[in-house]
Amino acid sequence: MSQDPSNQPRILLVDDDAAVLDGCRRTLRQVCAATCTTDPAEALRLLAAHEGFCVVIADMNMPRIDGIRLLAAARQSVPDVVRIMLTGATPHQTVVDAVNLGQVFRYLTKPCRPEDLCAAVTAAIRQHQLITAERELTGKTLLGAVRVLGEILAIVDPAAFARSQTRRGRIRSLLRSGGRTDTWEAEIASLLEPLPALLPCTGRQARETAAGLIAGIPRLEGVAALIAGTDDGRKPDFTETAAALHLLNEVAKREAAGVRPESILADIAENPAHPRGLVAALEPILLAPPSPGQTRRRLEARELKPGMVLREIVRSNDGAVLLMPGVELSEMMIERLGNFVRLGVLQHGILIDEPQALRNGQGTPT
Repeated sequence: MSQDPSNQPRILLVDDDAAVLDGCRRTLRQVCAATCTTDPAEALRLLAAHEGFCVVIADMNMPRIDGIRLLAAARQSVPDVVRIMLTGATPHQTVVDAVNLGQVFRYLTKPCRPEDLCAAVTAAIRQHQLITAERELTGKTLLGAVRVLGEILAIVDPAAFARSQTRRGRIRSLLRSGGRTDTWEAEIASLLEPLPALLPCTGRQARETAAGLIAGIPRLEGVAALIAGTDDGRKPDFTETAAALHLLNEVAKREAAGVRPESILADIAENPAHPRGLVAALEPILLAPPSPGQTRRRLEARELKPGMVLREIVRSNDGAVLLMPGVELSEMMIERLGNFVRLGVLQHGILIDEPQALRNGQGTPT
């Protein structure tokens, strides 16, 4: 029984011989959903369009763009896609170039036995699953650790913490609107953006000192570079991410001064320093209406749940600011609010928005 193609992993086959493509497609129909093209330029357009391919197989000898150049370009466009070279000739230099430039996962020679092709593609799909699973685990683990640091910041400077949480959601939306999927470094950098202001030094020195502290955490070197504002040369998306962070910081400054979203957008649009694509993507983010799936309620501290979002400033009885609106509540914050209630310094109910996922018992939204 054939598998539903919509549920199969997607791969991209590129060969200037249509007969070879047809044969590969038939061989792999039980393994994956194959998209075939005889045009290397079309293959690059498909990859750039983020069509969800996990593997790309390219013939070595093609007109205009050979397999090595194609796989090298695929690596730049979609770093996570696993690359396989298929060729009828195997000169030593071809193999060396394929490995060094295209960083191929497998090298197959024509004629390729069906079982060898299926085994190579199955292994490549598994490799892609491992790559994406590791990235997701890394992102979630580090983001969870940074959230703890952020919650400490919420105690020290509630207003700065609220702004960083808002900025985190916005930068994720901003970058994903342009096709980016791997945004965890940008999100962490946005959460840690207030850190330099908490240090005894100021200006450039504060940013470099904060970046030095962050760089000591494994796998946060890219985040440290974003905080410092220096390109370490290892991240092709650094410029776009840094520009997005700068743009959102400008938005936050104007919001803190009470400027309305429409005026903020007009001011930013007049500044040629901001990339036009980011400015255009920012408008629906700032002007988006509240989610219809949220319910606004006033609850006592004991009724709060992680994932609820504050809709007003939470103050103690003596007027001290405890938390700011826009903050997504965590277990640590709820416990802290409960402690204030038990100590008698917080008595009134708390206005929150409850996402539909919480009301349906689906847990904290991501």
